[in-house]
Amino acid sequence: MGLLKRLLGSKTPDRLASTFEIRQVRGVPVPFQAGAVYPTFEAGRPRLYLLDNWFARRVERPVVSGPLPRTEAVRRDLAAEAGGATWPPASYVPCQAPQGEAGVVWYARRFDAPLGYRGTTTRLVFFAANHLSDVFLNGEYLGWHEGGYTPFSFLVPGERLADRDNDLRVRVERPEEASDLPAGILGPVYLEALPAARIERLDAIP
Repeated sequence: MGLLKRLLGSKTPDRLASTFEIRQVRGVPVPFQAGAVYPTFEAGRPRLYLLDNWFARRVERPVVSGPLPRTEAVRRDLAAEAGGATWPPASYVPCQAPQGEAGVVWYARRFDAPLGYRGTTTRLVFFAANHLSDVFLNGEYLGWHEGGYTPFSFLVPGERLADRDNDLRVRVERPEEASDLPAGILGPVYLEALPAARIERLDAIP
């Protein structure tokens, strides 16, 4: 376990605070995640799939380990951990992290934004990543997700997405107690272009 967790001892929570919640909107329960309406992930809008040209790097001595609250100080440590390293080439692996071991793996990918994605809000979607994920885009922290096999997403404001050479970095940590489960990014990753006026989700309520 990491140094911070050892120092905090029993004060370290077993899990991070959930980013998923149910809010009442005009008397109707609506799911939210990371402050935005939880989408249905159905196809229909333009998508930029990020399925190849990934790089991966295992961290032997992570600066943060386990579900420490993602305070500003912890986020700075995570950003420092991601930078300044040599990234060995790796193809996109949909089933496990390099070597399939417990611990921390950083994934990195650069991409250009198509014309229809520039200057507008987009949604960055991960279909699955096991187990604790932290996501940075162009050096900005988007958020975290804890859990292995549920989709999660982040809204990306237009000003955070560059026309060219966007830098996406994803930290995935799998705990020792889950060492028999596949690790890393397990499913598709994509950007979804969102119109300014849109329906986030549609549910039939009997």
